[in-house]
Amino acid sequence: MPFQLPRYRTYWVKSLHVSTYQQSKNFLERFRLRALIIELIETDPDGTNLENRTVDWVIRRYYAEIHPRDQSQHHIASEHLGDSIVGWEPRHLRHISHAEICGWFAKHATWLLAYQIASNSPNSRLLAIPQWVSFCKQAQMDSINAGHKGVKWGQQTEDDALKSTRIYDLPNQLANFGQTIDFWSQKLKNASQRTEKLKTMHYSKRPLQSRPLVAVVPHCQQTFQYDSEFSNATTSESSESDSELLSYSSQILQTLHTPPAIQTGYFIWHCQLCAHAIDLLSIPVDYLEILPHQIIHILNTKSWNVNDDPVKEALYLMVSHHHKTAHFHAAGLHFSKKGSNFYLEGASSNPRKHKKVKIEEGEPILN
Repeated sequence: MPFQLPRYRTYWVKSLHVSTYQQSKNFLERFRLRALIIELIETDPDGTNLENRTVDWVIRRYYAEIHPRDQSQHHIASEHLGDSIVGWEPRHLRHISHAEICGWFAKHATWLLAYQIASNSPNSRLLAIPQWVSFCKQAQMDSINAGHKGVKWGQQTEDDALKSTRIYDLPNQLANFGQTIDFWSQKLKNASQRTEKLKTMHYSKRPLQSRPLVAVVPHCQQTFQYDSEFSNATTSESSESDSELLSYSSQILQTLHTPPAIQTGYFIWHCQLCAHAIDLLSIPVDYLEILPHQIIHILNTKSWNVNDDPVKEALYLMVSHHHKTAHFHAAGLHFSKKGSNFYLEGASSNPRKHKKVKIEEGEPILN
């Protein structure tokens, strides 16, 4: 029988050139991060959709899935001890900050993006591409700011021109991994179009019964109970009451009393009374004018989730604006603001047309 070499042989690398060693570290770090993301997806008990797998989701999953393992798997070993002597003394977990985990992914954010969009296979998509593109931009800016303060964080570059500029050219950055700038520009465009198509497909598959039917709040006549010693009501019908406000309430559809919400995995709110829709990934200019600057900054430059408080506040403000202009006015109801108070106005024969409602500054009417 002829001698056969083993199919897989083990090599011992005794030394590496400095540049080769650095490239090897990059290679291992990148594919370890990719393997980590795949593990977080496979072990996710919620089965989070692709559109919601942002960098914040990755960090939350790391804290929930990976970090607790150190408590049971950590062991102490020393090269001065024998092979059979291993310390298993329990120790406290090292604190890992949000910024440290974010820095791991910021260092290779552009490569992770390139790895996902270079192939046309849907299996290569691990994270939400639009949010990850924003994260790549933010990671570079934060890395530059950290470098100016003498802190090593995120992406490390020796390019002085890149350190001094605030212009972010993503296709040019992706071209460092091969191919041309035009190639990556087209890949980014295709990934964006694929995301929009996926969102549309997800919404079209929503079951109809999950969308509540539009109903009108029934008008209830307010009744009173009086003590037996009184034969007549203590107040007459001509006295001031809240009957006008109750009549206004009967004109408001029930769906307008319900706070707006978007299902997990979607980014578009659809009005149940008309064909109007609000896309959180593409907010019209007229809505941006009513949003606070800090919320606009979060929506444009930060990674976010539809359940985050700033995103909810933005949705409430935009939906409230739509309901006021499109539906309240159609029902003959108008809102005016003076100071921190809102006034409800409607056609009525009663001289008292206004009902003063004190609310906090900037609070949506729907709440």
